[in-house]
Amino acid sequence: MRRLTARFAPLAARGEVLLSVQNPLVVGSSELYPDLALLKPEPEGYASRHPKGQDALLVVEVADTSLRYDLQVKLPLYAQAGVPEVWVVDLEGRRVLVHRKPEGEVYQEVEALGPGAGLAFQGVAIPTEELL
Repeated sequence: MRRLTARFAPLAARGEVLLSVQNPLVVGSSELYPDLALLKPEPEGYASRHPKGQDALLVVEVADTSLRYDLQVKLPLYAQAGVPEVWVVDLEGRRVLVHRKPEGEVYQEVEALGPGAGLAFQGVAIPTEELL
């Protein structure tokens, strides 16, 4: 997670996103703690409230033993809250599951990327090996 945070740090330094590591994100009536979230910038930095799903640009969940929970419980909540993109890093399966285009409780676009593939978000390129 440190390498991923370092990759996104320049976006945060330029004020394009706010990096949130293992902090609360309100999705519907639930409060989840994603491993990493890139949030829309906010003047107060969410000091007076927890960010909500619609404040998130990207959520990253790292799943070692939590894959089933992340996919069956958290992912539908993120979709329903309108989080536009969620990466689920499946450490055991050595893949990154990229979810985009939320509709209802599901994501319309799902892509599985293994070693040798690359991800990109807001111009930041990330080899999948850095996540696995």
